[in-house]
Amino acid sequence: MGIIFTIFLVYQWDHVVPVLEFLGIIDWLDSMGLIYEDAAYLTGFSIFMFAIKATIIFCILVAVFLVLGIILTMIGSSSVGFFLLAVPFIILFSPFLFIYVLIKGAFETEEEKAENRRIYLEGKKTILELIQESSEELTKEQAFNRLNRLPTSGDTNFLIAVTKNEDIYLLLPNPVGVYFHEGVPAEKLAVEKTEVPIGKDPTKLPNRLTATLSETGSKYTTLPIEDINYIYNYNKKDFNPVINKFITTKRFDNYLKKAINSYFTRKFNLKRLMSESKTREDFNNYASQLVEMNAFNEDIVKMMWESEQFLTAEKE
Repeated sequence: MGIIFTIFLVYQWDHVVPVLEFLGIIDWLDSMGLIYEDAAYLTGFSIFMFAIKATIIFCILVAVFLVLGIILTMIGSSSVGFFLLAVPFIILFSPFLFIYVLIKGAFETEEEKAENRRIYLEGKKTILELIQESSEELTKEQAFNRLNRLPTSGDTNFLIAVTKNEDIYLLLPNPVGVYFHEGVPAEKLAVEKTEVPIGKDPTKLPNRLTATLSETGSKYTTLPIEDINYIYNYNKKDFNPVINKFITTKRFDNYLKKAINSYFTRKFNLKRLMSESKTREDFNNYASQLVEMNAFNEDIVKMMWESEQFLTAEKE
């Protein structure tokens, strides 16, 4: 078996080298003086002789593992015994798996190799890369324009922010006006890549990412603008489950009520201050602040807010 394996190893040396390099074995074999450049047959013979010595040592170790495993299984340590019995079998059959990979690679077409390479690279993509390839990247000004609205129940049109530390946040709608630079209301997410079954194409998964809420309690986070590295309008549905869960939390409900009440209360107070202004300078100052309060869904939310205020007053 060893002779056949060595002949096959030498014959398929060009296919074997990339696999061994990927596993880090080439450097190890080279450090032991077993690799001869431009001499595949000599290299194969050296590895074969090394394999004979290693096989003898391996057989001795297998025998020791088997004896210890049987003894421990008989005296009651079944889990340890099973482990000792399993180890030599795993090691014993690993060369056959290696040979299978080599044979499979030798008979693959160029198209199959390219497809397997593509699947491999897809599986190695980072969370940030997956977000980037399925998103529209926004400038902070573009993000401000999209977020410049009042939050409402059922609103799920949030943006995704990635910080300099690669933490991921949902950016909440907020009619912040000139105060945008002070920070954006946000919800931190715990995002992981969806586990890919062996042999499956990652691009065929319904969701490449899985997100969960990482915050607890009733208070939302204010994310400083200077901490944000990227802002995305994410086009995939991976974040829909966590967004739908978030909008049912007490945190979002508290934020929604506070944002709406603060917006209309401040706007009412600015109008009052304008009417009471004693100088043109004060009037212009309040007027400029009022102009900045321009949430594009203000009218519809105002009707809902005034109705709620009226019903609350009636109950009292």
